[in-house]
Amino acid sequence: MKFKIMTALIALFLLVNFSVSAIATMPLPPRYTSTGDYYQVVFDGESEASVLAKFVRMNTGNGTVDEIVFEIPGNVIMKYMFQEIHNKTCNDFGCYTDWMGTYAPLSYSSEELSKSVKYTVKLNKVIEPGETGTIILYYKAMGYVDSVINYNFDFETAKSPTDIEYTRVAISVDSDLYLRGGSTSVDYKSNFGGFEAAAKMSSSGMVTGEYASQIRGYSQNIQYASGYVKEKRNLDPWESFHVKGVYNYSELSFLTYLTEISVGLILLVAARIFLWDKIKNAFAETGFFAKRKEAESYGRRREGRFSRIAIAGFVSAVALLVVWWLFFSFLLNFVSYFDWRLQSFSILFMLMGVVLSIVVFVLPSILIGKRYGTTDGVLTMVASIVWVILILSAIFLLFGYREPVYILGAAATEIVK
Repeated sequence: MKFKIMTALIALFLLVNFSVSAIATMPLPPRYTSTGDYYQVVFDGESEASVLAKFVRMNTGNGTVDEIVFEIPGNVIMKYMFQEIHNKTCNDFGCYTDWMGTYAPLSYSSEELSKSVKYTVKLNKVIEPGETGTIILYYKAMGYVDSVINYNFDFETAKSPTDIEYTRVAISVDSDLYLRGGSTSVDYKSNFGGFEAAAKMSSSGMVTGEYASQIRGYSQNIQYASGYVKEKRNLDPWESFHVKGVYNYSELSFLTYLTEISVGLILLVAARIFLWDKIKNAFAETGFFAKRKEAESYGRRREGRFSRIAIAGFVSAVALLVVWWLFFSFLLNFVSYFDWRLQSFSILFMLMGVVLSIVVFVLPSILIGKRYGTTDGVLTMVASIVWVILILSAIFLLFGYREPVYILGAAATEIVK
């Protein structure tokens, strides 16, 4: 019995000792918190995001903070990283902070993870207890955009081992692109060329003077940048904020509303299928839709022949051009640009496009010919060819030469307007 008791006490002692040792060797949580993370993001036509970010970290511990850690999702290329330095000057009358400040390039180590890059940044100036430090990042990243017809983006903010009290993301696009939901005002600092020009001076060390003033202008603008703006409060450690949206070329801006257009068409078709007969019968009882017997005669069916053939030919021509636009512009360019392994499917897409083009081109002629005679069917096909020539001629006359990917979209946008 005594042996069992001694064995239990020894086991308990070892367990307690092991637990204390494990707790002692655990990494301590960071002694800082984020009072604000700010992002100014610009997407381009190649699905790349240029990001200017500003992280404000407050030292909540008793000792100094000499490094910070964060993780940026995506395929990241870090271009520049600075710490905003505000030195204190003391004299007989007191201490004053240089609020203009300078910018010190930072050294860091990076670790590529499965879907992100982890950065450990060595600060140029330590953050004293109760003080804040500001980090400015400029990086480019891929992996936020999924492009088929529209550019659908899902921008994800950086993750931090600490709480993030406030996050603000402002997204804009290049000048030839249209961002759905974005501000109509032009952000004069959405082009980061000036920042890069000033940042290049960091090769000689601390950025001061005129170049520091340029970087300061960008730094201040990040917090108030316009565009497609989303905000989030109280992110937990290692939690990120997603901002989703859609953009496309300005000529194709109507495609960013493709979902709404599709739903509207589906509702119209559904109403035609399920409700039209009931509505027609309801009006027929009042005589509104009453038809005369002579309207069913052959002679009446021949009336309006020119209009019928012209309208059917126009519908056939427009359908053919839309198929050309979708298959031979978007889909083939997507396959050839984004993944070379899919190029073997280009022939399959082309065959699909040819077959669908033939179907939409001859179907109206077949339907007209079946109902009104072979002659009308042939005339409808001739009208379709004439309409194709007229529409393409009008597009080139109105819009001039453009890339084939966007020329039909430009015309469609003007029609919608």
